Amino acid sequence: PSEIFQLWAECREAKCGLLWEAEEAAELTAWELEQLPPSLFLHLPWTEIQARPGFWEPFASRLALWGLATPQQAENLGLTPAILIVDGI
Repeated sequence: PSEIFQLWAECREAKCGLLWEAEEAAELTAWELEQLPPSLFLHLPWTEIQARPGFWEPFASRLALWGLATPQQAENLGLTPAILIVDGI
């Protein structure tokens, strides 16, 4: 992550984010996420959001969900993520 923070510090307009695998994402705490610059996107597997939608709801405007087969998979999450990354479309 240090390279991402350096890039973001040099160019605040850059669209940067951090990517987590499912196991890593499941261990994240609200405190850890709140320590990150608010303009950074949080790239997470949609299965993690599905497992803890209430936890992720405050961060919805920063979420970039990956691993979806169709956009419809995100419809019942109870939140509206900023970005959906859909495989095969």
